[in-house]
Amino acid sequence: MYQLYWAFANWKQLERSTGEKLWPIARALFSVFFTHSLYREADTHLKRNGSDFRWNPMKLATLFVIVMLIATLAEVLSSHNIGLPIVELLNLGLLPVTGWVTWLGQRGLNAAAGDLEGRSNAQFTPLNYGFMMLGTLLLALACLGLILPAE
Repeated sequence: MYQLYWAFANWKQLERSTGEKLWPIARALFSVFFTHSLYREADTHLKRNGSDFRWNPMKLATLFVIVMLIATLAEVLSSHNIGLPIVELLNLGLLPVTGWVTWLGQRGLNAAAGDLEGRSNAQFTPLNYGFMMLGTLLLALACLGLILPAE
């Protein structure tokens, strides 16, 4: 769910900063197809504004899509009880990789929005805390499911 929100929020921010109609909801729903264009649009915006921010948007977008596809494949295999528990462990192991790749790309997106440090979204709201608690509970249940014997 976070990937969906992440893509929507970045497209919405880019839409605000460029003034163009970009259809953030549709692009978020199909983010695997639109991540390259999101990063390309951000890079174009950076260059247009004379920014010297250095990043490699196409490599980062490709890494992001690859990690998303591997995670999705692992989810599908897991849902069909194929390769358990290895597939579940692979998916958990992908979390830090996903975080790292997303962080690298987010730096470029923040720079394009004129907020390199991400200060406009640096405070947690009660809603953030609620979703963090829900996510923690779901992750704990998933881990518990890995260690409990199946009957």
